[in-house]
Amino acid sequence: MAAITYVLFSVTLCVWTIKSIIYESRFPVIGYIFGITLLLCFVINSYLFCGNKRIRQGMLMMAVFLNIRLSVGYCTWRDPHRLVEKEEYNVITISDMWKSVGIQEVVLVIALFFVVSILICHTKLFRIRGLNIVLMAVLPLVMIAGRLIGKKTGGSYLTVGGIMLFAIVLAGFPFVAATLLTMDENGYVGGNVKKMPWNLAGLLLYEGVLFFCCCLLNEYGLLLVIGVTGSLLFLLRCKGLWTKVFYSIACMASALFIAVKVGHISQRLEVLLNPAHASNKGTAETVLYVFRNLPRVGYWGNSIGDLSRRIFRQIDTDHVTVLLMNDYSVILTGLVIILMMLFCRWLFVLETGLCSYDRYLNLTAAIVFSTVVVMHVASNLGSFITAGVGMPFISRGSVNLMYGVLAGIHAGLLGKEKYLECYEKEEEMEV
Repeated sequence: MAAITYVLFSVTLCVWTIKSIIYESRFPVIGYIFGITLLLCFVINSYLFCGNKRIRQGMLMMAVFLNIRLSVGYCTWRDPHRLVEKEEYNVITISDMWKSVGIQEVVLVIALFFVVSILICHTKLFRIRGLNIVLMAVLPLVMIAGRLIGKKTGGSYLTVGGIMLFAIVLAGFPFVAATLLTMDENGYVGGNVKKMPWNLAGLLLYEGVLFFCCCLLNEYGLLLVIGVTGSLLFLLRCKGLWTKVFYSIACMASALFIAVKVGHISQRLEVLLNPAHASNKGTAETVLYVFRNLPRVGYWGNSIGDLSRRIFRQIDTDHVTVLLMNDYSVILTGLVIILMMLFCRWLFVLETGLCSYDRYLNLTAAIVFSTVVVMHVASNLGSFITAGVGMPFISRGSVNLMYGVLAGIHAGLLGKEKYLECYEKEEEMEV
């Protein structure tokens, strides 16, 4: 029944999108149809070759999100005239067709999901401590490379080699966090069990290195996700009450200092608290427009293609939820947010019996994903500072590759559950 519902949703959304906007070129339509066909094969594969019901549920939810990604890609296509011109001279390539609706992202997300889930489920490579330590060293170096050779966009250095640093760092961070949290789990500062474990001290030190790199990049969205994830891991793992209290006070003091002293953040905080009198009128208008426009939108939206980039320049990335509310309807947007919350819950649920490394790996991946979802939705609805992060799977950008990795981690661990009896005799980390 779920598969039939998915097919009806996919076809209906495709017809609705194509009928709403008609381009001169035929390639976006061909690309869109190719994309939903690929996703249908993805769903059919889950039913034919996957015996785990929970993995199938996750794959089905991913397919729904990626369907919406194709629709958003079609209705926000940036350069239709260039493609028509190339078509007239018969120089159009398959790459042009893929880029017109974002099929390349869908293909890469699916490929990474399968590769990561298979490696997690059937190998022990991801638990080799030496490889994880190398990864631990690589992530800050990649961020520094982004500062040195990356292209500056809006005051920040966001990419290296065409890939978002946000995606690279957060795709690797769960493996690093799991490694640090399973090192010498019984060792405590001063030998006192009520104090901070040494592995948590190592995690905090590593986060400090990443924070410094984020400041070099002026990438505070990444800093915020790492900070929230690390804080939750610390509070869950640490047993000392006073250590938690002092850590919480230090975090609040640091956040207050950043909010006051960093202009990039203070302006966004000013917009959040009082958008009508904020000094940054451009950012404030994006918040005020949502509430002014809601009565006009109603429950059913203004039709696909209505929202202008003159108000929201990143309508297919940072403000995609606003786009869904305005063009697709508030009801559909609410259903998408509910389904995204269910996907977050899917990421957290794991059978007991897996080793400590696997549990920490899954927990970190789930927290990272959930933090991004909450930040995006809250900032789009005006209840949080504009964080500059997209909706997982739905927003445009290479950052979607990271979400494929996080989902693949959980799917692979779900597949490992059938080997739980072997886990009882296994070491928790391969050295």
